[in-house]
Amino acid sequence: MIIYYAHFSGIYNTKQEERDMETIKKLFPEALIINPNTVEHQERYKTSGLGMDYFFNLVKSSDILVFRGCVNGKIGAGVWGEIQMAQEKGIPIIELPSFLDRAMSVDETRLMLKELGVR
Repeated sequence: MIIYYAHFSGIYNTKQEERDMETIKKLFPEALIINPNTVEHQERYKTSGLGMDYFFNLVKSSDILVFRGCVNGKIGAGVWGEIQMAQEKGIPIIELPSFLDRAMSVDETRLMLKELGVR
């Protein structure tokens, strides 16, 4: 199984990228993970003359696309293009969760429960 890990270049070489790779490896221990942020892929991207098509071709050769959006919940243009390519090819897509700025305070939780009619 081949997994393509699509993620915003702003998290290349960060702890978040490391955590994501560990998560993907735990979910799919036998899979080959394609991380576009490797020296090999970055060099091939720069020298191929294909632009983003280089990465789109990697997506097309994958069995699953796993992606992470930005902290603000948005999805960068490159990752969005990779997602669209996966959709066109019928490749399953998994979004890695983000827990930043999602926690509700006690008051927000109580208000949500009240609005839902639970309390």
